[in-house]
Amino acid sequence: MSFPVQLTGFNCFAPRVIYIDVQLTPPLRECQAQLTTALRTWLNIQAQRDGDRPFCPHVTIAFKDLSRANFDRAWAFFRERPLHHCFTAGGLSLLQHNGRHWQVRANFPFHTLA
Repeated sequence: MSFPVQLTGFNCFAPRVIYIDVQLTPPLRECQAQLTTALRTWLNIQAQRDGDRPFCPHVTIAFKDLSRANFDRAWAFFRERPLHHCFTAGGLSLLQHNGRHWQVRANFPFHTLA
């Protein structure tokens, strides 16, 4: 059930987050729908804001650790830069922030999610 993921440029959630856009393809939509169903069904986990905002797949490259001035400088650098890259997603990873950085807690190959 692996599928290609297409990175298509830079975007932001102003004023503190810069990210790489991920093209929203049918396989990615299906993956998100299956994950949402699995979390709700198996673990009774449902996002408090589920349905409140659209699915916006992205790869965060700068988060809230940017000051407003640094965000403005970084966004001026990234906003016009082209980026086109593709890779194959073969699973998901559960991450946990330890106060300093993100750590992988578990990996889930797609074949185990079906």
